[in-house]
Amino acid sequence: MHESKPVGTPSVSVQDPENSVTKEHVGDDVPYRAAVGSLMYLATGTRPDISYAVSTVSHKLDNPTVED
Repeated sequence: MHESKPVGTPSVSVQDPENSVTKEHVGDDVPYRAAVGSLMYLATGTRPDISYAVSTVSHKLDNPTVED
């Protein structure tokens, strides 16, 4: 392990208010829940480096916005 190299977490920590999209909610036609489920499957099986980002987006499963 002493020769391993660190890898950054693929998530955005600070959002730019100038480039933010309006906070309108996505419709039922957007498969947000299915996409998060697929990412969870990847995070547990093959991509543990995206676990933090997936857990962050899964907090908005009930009411996702366009920005999410």
